Amino acid sequence: MPHRKLHVGDTDDLIFAQSTPMHRIQFDQPEHWPDSLHTALGHARSWSLDWCEDDSPWSSRYESEIQALLRSVHDCALKGWHCTRLREAEAQSIRDSGMAVLSESLVNRRIAAALAAGELSQDVADRLSTTHRASDPRRQGQIWFGFSPALPDEHATERLFRYWGGEAVYWAHERGTEISAVLRRIGHPSIIDAWVPISDLQPLAQEAILKCLCLVDLHAAGADVARPFADVEGYVQKAIPATAILAIDQHPSASFVARTRCDTWHEPL
Repeated sequence: MPHRKLHVGDTDDLIFAQSTPMHRIQFDQPEHWPDSLHTALGHARSWSLDWCEDDSPWSSRYESEIQALLRSVHDCALKGWHCTRLREAEAQSIRDSGMAVLSESLVNRRIAAALAAGELSQDVADRLSTTHRASDPRRQGQIWFGFSPALPDEHATERLFRYWGGEAVYWAHERGTEISAVLRRIGHPSIIDAWVPISDLQPLAQEAILKCLCLVDLHAAGADVARPFADVEGYVQKAIPATAILAIDQHPSASFVARTRCDTWHEPL
């Protein structure tokens, strides 16, 4: 089956038709932001420049202003990306059913499916089942996304693309082991693009997103902003429905190579 960019979901300006309609936004396309967000950001310019230059997390100085601005994005979903390695059946499942949060049962089902497909031996499957960290309180029940317009460099993403199973699975086997070679043969490096409700992200990620939205607005207004646009990441603790999956971009498509710059990496994929 050829590698390709798989498009799913609606093309309207609103998504999640089965629940509350949400405006979909991207940092680099402010012309498509809803008028209500532009209005809120315009009102915030009297304090947002100082806030963007302040490195204090969720500064109490701006608490009420931040909460008001946060309410302006309660119906917005931001385009995010998730880097991983997927078997074709897993990519199709995401297209059909969306993304599930990390859980022990999810990981065990993925291992069992790879075993049934002949991509894992029983011994390797057993070892993966006993060493994965899907039940780690710092990981379980989460799906992580990045939100910057451009993906970060090789050092931030290459492990996610190189080894199947996700970090909770490959963590103990990624370097120089027999199992690492197996994990490198399974699936294809993939970028899952999805619309992520800002209100479902953890508070620190919400704050970072608000700062980036303010930065874009301030630049557009001609403000003298010294702070650079930051890479933003965060997690949700809810499943992402199929209607919110925008695309699955897989290596070696031209768009995947362009986004990851993997053709310039020290070690090719």
